[in-house]
Amino acid sequence: MRLRVERIALVGTSREPRFQPGVNIVLGPITTGKSTLMKLLRVLLGSGVPALPPEVRDNVTALAGEMLVGDRRVSVVRPLVTTTTAKVDLATDEGEALRLPALKGDRTAPTTYGRWLLANLGLPDLTVAAAPTRPEESDPTSVSINDYLRYCQLTQEEIDTSVFGSNHPQRNIKRQYVFRILYGLFDARLAAIQEELRRVEAELRIVNAGADSFRGFLEDTPWENRAALEQQRVTAEARLRELDQEDRAAAGEAQRTPQARRLRAEVQRLDRALAEARSARENERRSIAQLEELAAQLETQSSRLTKSIVAGARLYDLDFKVCPRCAAPLDQQAADEGHCYLCHQQPQAALSRADLVKEQDRITAQIVETDGLISTRTRTLELDREVAQWTAERTQAGAALDQHLQEFVSDRADQIAQRARERAEAQALLARSRDYLILYQRLDEAQARAQQLEDRKQTIEGEAEQANVVETASAERIARLEEHFAALIDAFGTPRFAGEPRAAINRRTFLPILNGRSFDELSSGGLKVLTNIAYALAHHLTALDFDLPLPGVLLIDGITKNVGRDEYDQARVDAVFDKLREIGEQHGDRLQVIVAANDVPAAVADRVALTLAADDRLIPLGNEDLVDIEEEPGGQPEPSDDH
Repeated sequence: MRLRVERIALVGTSREPRFQPGVNIVLGPITTGKSTLMKLLRVLLGSGVPALPPEVRDNVTALAGEMLVGDRRVSVVRPLVTTTTAKVDLATDEGEALRLPALKGDRTAPTTYGRWLLANLGLPDLTVAAAPTRPEESDPTSVSINDYLRYCQLTQEEIDTSVFGSNHPQRNIKRQYVFRILYGLFDARLAAIQEELRRVEAELRIVNAGADSFRGFLEDTPWENRAALEQQRVTAEARLRELDQEDRAAAGEAQRTPQARRLRAEVQRLDRALAEARSARENERRSIAQLEELAAQLETQSSRLTKSIVAGARLYDLDFKVCPRCAAPLDQQAADEGHCYLCHQQPQAALSRADLVKEQDRITAQIVETDGLISTRTRTLELDREVAQWTAERTQAGAALDQHLQEFVSDRADQIAQRARERAEAQALLARSRDYLILYQRLDEAQARAQQLEDRKQTIEGEAEQANVVETASAERIARLEEHFAALIDAFGTPRFAGEPRAAINRRTFLPILNGRSFDELSSGGLKVLTNIAYALAHHLTALDFDLPLPGVLLIDGITKNVGRDEYDQARVDAVFDKLREIGEQHGDRLQVIVAANDVPAAVADRVALTLAADDRLIPLGNEDLVDIEEEPGGQPEPSDDH
């Protein structure tokens, strides 16, 4: 899959190198910033931000670049910060604009920059077991863009010590996964099968553990026998029904004694008498209140009549709420406007002084009569005494009835207490039996689920076994990888010494073998560098042959590390660059190689994309020296890119 860096700009500085298809060389002596630029290229391609020199941290705020991803040209701006959720801005030539977290997703975006690269490079986005030999026990881990790009970079730290991170346990596991994915030994279907198998086995362990715990809890207890629990539940429910019936019978018996019936009749009689006395008292109080209201109205009318007589004026605005004769409430709406609502006659147009005096005499007589009626209403006190008497008798009768019932219950106290004890025991037994029977029901459900999981596990294991079969195509691809590796080893003039095979791939570890020796067994650092370069190029050539999903970019830093300067070693360096040039001319449109070197042969001088010097460092800062931390002893390692 084509992946090409066409430009990278160090935002905050004027440095903006460009790169072409095929081979590109970053040239310059040590401490000028070559390795730093290679690190920044890896950051642009999706890796985590590593430790960088202070000059870079203080001056470069972001990386801006243009890349070719497949057939799409993409502009990228990525802040140069270590925050995994820092936003990366993307814009394609098709008008798509995105803002994605760099390495770790958050709520603002559905995916990350790394996962976007996976999708647009056509790379499988898989979740695999962290421990391939124990998939059912290990935690799942994802194969990220950085795991694929590890086959696309040879760093100065690892070019003579490790093959794509093989000396780091976690990275080595990912390296092997990527190899299997690329060469058809592992596919997405198998990853999905293994993930489901892990879920099934994890749930099965939980279900079985719960069932075993329940069985152990009940072992050697009275609740071990499920049939006995069912019988206890039925017996407890039947006994509770019997006790309820006995309680109802005992309560009815107490109510049916002659003494209880006589006392209850007396209480009912007193309740009726007390209600009648209270009603009569309330009526008497209401009548007195009406008479007092009438007397007040009459006093008001008399006062107005007096004023009218003195003034010789007509009597106006005399309103009655109750009848002055019988004290009954009056309805002012009972007559129309032309008639008096009190006497229902038409009012006279005028009254003489004699009429007014006569009317006042009549009202005065009525006031005296009303006061007399009020003073004679003494029955209220008598009614109060009657209510109090009935209340006392009712209280006494009720107490007598309660006493009789209590004595009846006391006579049967032992029976009641016995029933209470039996009820408590039956309720406790019923609750326990129901609780344990619910647990047995859960055990039944767990066992049924365990059987389903066992059946599914066997099915999945059968599918996994079929998916693990190595296809003929995989063997052919690995054989072609060996051919390219061997050809490159010979083209580089790598020394021959005792041991076979000359150049091969270990089918178990997927690591290179040179002269019968593994990479770790090679004693020469320079020989390890040549082996690593040949092995990396062989992968990319094989990917081009079979259209494997390997990003078509290779970053090589430290290409002459540990290589001597004599004529014999220089010939090998020349051979490496000659081969790189040849590969670039043949496959430049599909494979881009960017090399950092201190010096290069004249034959590839035209492929230099950027030349750095002591007075023209990657980030010029006057007389301050820019030091590549990876070129100094004790430098910090790069952060893990396992996101």
